[in-house]
Amino acid sequence: MHGIAPNAGQRTATSMRNFYNGFAVIMSAFGGHANAIEIMDSMFVPEGYTRVYGWSFLYIFSLTLPHSTAVQLAWPDQALHNGNVYGILPLTLAKQLSIYLMLVHQLIAFCLYSAPLYYMCEKALRVHTKPIYIRVLARLPVSLSVAAFAVAFPFYGTINAVVASITSPLVAFAFPAAAYSWLHRTTARQQACVRPPPSWMMKLFGGWTGIHALNVFIVAFFIVDGTGFGMFYSFSQFIRDVQHFKPFPQCYQC
Repeated sequence: MHGIAPNAGQRTATSMRNFYNGFAVIMSAFGGHANAIEIMDSMFVPEGYTRVYGWSFLYIFSLTLPHSTAVQLAWPDQALHNGNVYGILPLTLAKQLSIYLMLVHQLIAFCLYSAPLYYMCEKALRVHTKPIYIRVLARLPVSLSVAAFAVAFPFYGTINAVVASITSPLVAFAFPAAAYSWLHRTTARQQACVRPPPSWMMKLFGGWTGIHALNVFIVAFFIVDGTGFGMFYSFSQFIRDVQHFKPFPQCYQC
């Protein structure tokens, strides 16, 4: 077992770029990891939205946070400059099993995240009503393009920060807050609200006016800080990685 490194809890980001790259990944952990589960379930059982969203955070607090915190405390300096935890952890049986499980996870994630692109490609080629063996052929350009990009730019941590800064602040935070306030913008709609804010929150923020003000703050904060600064610094890191490692690198953080 590797213990906690000296002064590990006192380490901070060395630049704004490192700070916002980490901030983007944290937003992805708390927003993106829960979205797929709760959105899929709410399509079938809309009234279970809140319950499923709450339970989906169990995944984050039981799996994502503990091991991420442990790695940060054990190898703080290496974690700052290495975009993949597998480049830090010593070679053990647990690490090998973890790699196999991660490959399965990545295969499933690839299918889920590529599905919208598949449907768009089928529509563009006008084969979306054809048999499956024809639609599979239409999906090949998407799969090959994604695979080629992954091999050309294997910057795992940086790509994660780029995707997180584009999607997580908007999908998980800004859009829901804006939609909730827009839907309940009038007194009549507020009175007919199916799921109003908790009573303690209404009391704390002084009613619907305070709730709308809170949502405005959430929208502004995550658009400016998450999407704005997050995209700027994550793309700047991506450009630095391309300039340093070049496309199709034979060795990336080996």
